This record gives sequence, C-alpha cells and structure tokens, in this order.
Amino acid sequence: MIFIKTLENNSIDFIHYMPFDPVNGMGKTEEELLQVGFLVEEIPEPEQTEGMSSMMFYTAMNGFWFDYEEIPKTPEQIQIEKVTELQTDLLNTKLAMAELVEQQQADNLNSQLALAEVIESIIGGTVA
Repeated sequence: MIFIKTLENNSIDFIHYMPFDPVNGMGKTEEELLQVGFLVEEIPEPEQTEGMSSMMFYTAMNGFWFDYEEIPKTPEQIQIEKVTELQTDLLNTKLAMAELVEQQQADNLNSQLALAEVIESIIGGTVA
C-alpha cells in the first residue's frame, strides 16, 4: 500500500511508498493514516510532454488525475529562439536578394538582346 496526503484543492501533498515498513514506515496504523490521507495500490505516471509540467490530484470518488501547465521559458530559451528566428529571417532575406539579382541580370540580358535587335534592324546585318 502507498500512503498519499492531499491538500484542500485535492493536489497531492505527500507520498510514502512504505507507510507500514518497520524501519522506514510512518509508525501509524491503517486507521490513523486513513484519518489524514488515503491508502492506494498504485500511483499512475503523468504523460511526459516537452515544455509541460504536471500536477497530480486525488479524491476517493474520482481517483487520480493530472493537470498540465506550460513551463515558463527561461531567458536563455527566449534568447535562443530570438537568435534562431533572426538567423532564419537573414537567410530568407539573402535568398530573396539573390533571386532579385538573378532577375535583374536576366532583365539586363533581355534589354541588351532587345537593343541589339533594334540596332540590327536599323543598320542591318548581324550584331555580335
């Protein structure tokens, strides 16, 4: 048996896995423990989700349940996210600039070819 004690909001306040152990136990009878808490056979494990913490609750009527909340990010995590975002923005800007330069070069080539055609039509012959 496992002894658990809850707070007024039913959150788990205390867990003792060997409450009746002669050496490491709580030195109380089952009746004494049931006056201040609960005896259960097992305690479930919360789902492990990155960036989330779990709070375990218990009532005799509903059994165990967990509430999950987001763990606030540390200043270092926020800084890393900002740097990563800025690096991504810089890379996207470089790619966009490269595309613009490529388009500008293509436009210049097309202009030169058009100009060569105009000159050829005016003076006749082939322009190299």
